[in-house]
This record gives sequence, C-alpha cells and structure tokens, in this order.
Amino acid sequence: MVLVTRACRPAPGATCRHQAGLSNAAVQPAGLPALLQEQRRQRRRRAAPVRAAPDEDLDQQLQADLDRLRQRQAATNGAGPSAQQRQQAAARFEGSRSSSSSGSGGALGGLKDAVDKLLIADFFFILFALGWLGAGLAERSTLQSTNLLDAWLSLWQWVFQPAIGVLMLGALVSGAFGWAKENLGQEQR
Repeated sequence: MVLVTRACRPAPGATCRHQAGLSNAAVQPAGLPALLQEQRRQRRRRAAPVRAAPDEDLDQQLQADLDRLRQRQAATNGAGPSAQQRQQAAARFEGSRSSSSSGSGGALGGLKDAVDKLLIADFFFILFALGWLGAGLAERSTLQSTNLLDAWLSLWQWVFQPAIGVLMLGALVSGAFGWAKENLGQEQR
C-alpha cells in the first residue's frame, strides 16, 4: 500500500485515498517499523498534561525544596549569604505569605473592602437598571406601549443617576485607597 499526503500524486497504478473516497481515519499506515510506532507512543506519553497538585501539597513541596537548599548552602560553608541574611529572607517570605493570605489587614484595608463590596452591589444595580431600560425600549418598539419606559424615566433622576455617580466616585476612592495602602505600606517598612 502506498501512503499519499493531501496533495496526492499517486504512483503509477496506485489510487489516491481522496479519489477512492477514503477518509484519513480509514487509512492505516501499513508496514511502519515497530521503532517508529514506539517513538510515537513515547511522544504521546511525554505530551500528556501534568496534573496540578493541591495547594497544600505545593506548599509542602516548596518547604521541602527550601530545606534542601538550606542544607546545600550550609554544606558549602560560606559560599552564599550568611546565616543571618538567610534568616531575614525566610522571615520576609513567611511575613509576606501570612499578610497575603490573611487579607488586606488594617483599618484602611477593611474600609477598602467595604467600598469594594458596595461598588460590586452598585454595579449590578446599574446593570439591572440598564436591562430595565432595554426592556422598556423593546416594549415601546414592539407593543407601542410605554409603561416600562415611563416607570424607568420617573426613577432616572432620583435613583439611577445617583447610583451611577456613586459607582464613579467609588471607583476613584477605591483607587485612592489602593494607592495609599501601597505607598504607606512601603514607607512603614
């Protein structure tokens, strides 16, 4: 059997699989050496995705790697940072892990979290109002009725405009809190 690629030029006396009406799945490579088949199997095994370990396992693996690194550095005696520098680096690492996992921390962080939650609720309220407006416009164009649109317009000035203003102001305040937290955090260190 002769193997032919998509741009077929069959050998004299051979039939192209496209001309014969065969699909790619129906054509089996005939006579491939066992070595080539084994190489393909190995490539497939290597290309298999690696499953991610849970966070606890990852933390344990990282801690084990840090311990092995410290042992290797201790064995070199003096090649690398001093013991005091290593302890300071480990303390900074542990401190950054605990502060990042515990949340924002501090009064400024708690206030920023509250503002962020308010902004999320306000955002979804504005999406609801936008949906209401869209339904009112659809009702007016299809049913020639303006009940939904009239109700929406009566609330526009007193409800929806202030909600949009709160969203814009809250975005600025949240950004200012983030900037202050970042800059004040660096000055305190």
